Amino acid sequence: MSDVGADRDAITSLRAPTHYGRPNWDRVFSGLTEKHPETDIGVFFCGPLVLSNTLHSMSVKYSSAVGTRFFYGKENF
Repeated sequence: MSDVGADRDAITSLRAPTHYGRPNWDRVFSGLTEKHPETDIGVFFCGPLVLSNTLHSMSVKYSSAVGTRFFYGKENF
């Protein structure tokens, strides 16, 4: 369900739209490296191991010695 161009989300009534499905992590991390070159970015996570492994892998994949660096941190309760 989507009202393209609507001021508010049809389900939550918030101004931010609901995005269904899994995030495209390659697009998220590559977008961050483009928008924030030569910046240190912290990625903090608490949740399922599978998602933790994915975010850690993406942090390593998109980090570079001279450009954007991602620092991954997780917590378990």
